[in-house]
Amino acid sequence: MMFCFRDEFEYFECAKCGCLQIKEIPNNLEHYYPDNYYAHKPIKNSSTIFDRIKTVFRTKRNSYIMNGKGILGKLLAIFIPNNIFNIIKLSGINLNSRIMDVGCGDGSLIKHLGDMGYKNSIGIDPLIDDDFQFENGINIYKKNLDEIDELFDLIMFNHSFEHMSDPNNALRLVKNILSPGGICIIRVPTVSSSTWLHYGVNWVAIDAPRHIFIPSVKSMNILCDSASLALDNIIYDSTILQFWGSEQYLNDIPLISEKSYGKNNENSIFSKSDINNFQRKTKELNATQLGDSAAFFIKNKRLL
Repeated sequence: MMFCFRDEFEYFECAKCGCLQIKEIPNNLEHYYPDNYYAHKPIKNSSTIFDRIKTVFRTKRNSYIMNGKGILGKLLAIFIPNNIFNIIKLSGINLNSRIMDVGCGDGSLIKHLGDMGYKNSIGIDPLIDDDFQFENGINIYKKNLDEIDELFDLIMFNHSFEHMSDPNNALRLVKNILSPGGICIIRVPTVSSSTWLHYGVNWVAIDAPRHIFIPSVKSMNILCDSASLALDNIIYDSTILQFWGSEQYLNDIPLISEKSYGKNNENSIFSKSDINNFQRKTKELNATQLGDSAAFFIKNKRLL
């Protein structure tokens, strides 16, 4: 439904842990990652004065979120928030920390960290065309997780973990490259949510067939335990997409449709009142740990 293919796939829900899993991964899975897939549109190095001004403002905002300094950054954080850095801040990293973003897509997040001075940062993604480097020196590599053999203080999966065919092995690999005292943050949709229970097959975060496993809190605990890791904290960070995307699917409107709220909010089926209601409900669900997306903070067991 993202790209209007309307192909059907069978999923099953584990009776033990509640994890939702595709029954059979399609042989032509690459077909469902077309050139216009949002995560693989490469971002360009700043080439115009306008681009450079945007980079400066974005960096000031993100830096304020991470270290609480700067009046301009504070104002930007209020009016143009970016929740991902509130989550990263909880990892306790500093400018010398070694950071890797797994399944980084266009590399924008790791680039923004580099702009703030986190220079020991890399991104990896096996689906990009080739390695590349941003003008700030941050490198993005066309690699799988099993090709990495150095230690990192922070390993992130920002909505990439659910795309992996073997999450158990992925966490075992994380265990091997997580530094003493390091932390892994996995941001992922979760079936431990009221949105999944309410919308069922029309839940936008199923994102068939790209999402192979959609975990529950219980399944994440089982995976961590199997890899000798421990789930240390959970922060719910769902957005209003859980509502407007799912409501669109109920009304047979794909995400790329000209009627989609994500493409043209003035032409969508939602009123301003609808959107305000979605925002209110999203805030409530995150506060009660029932949102459809969460950040799982994972550490080595021996360090807890």
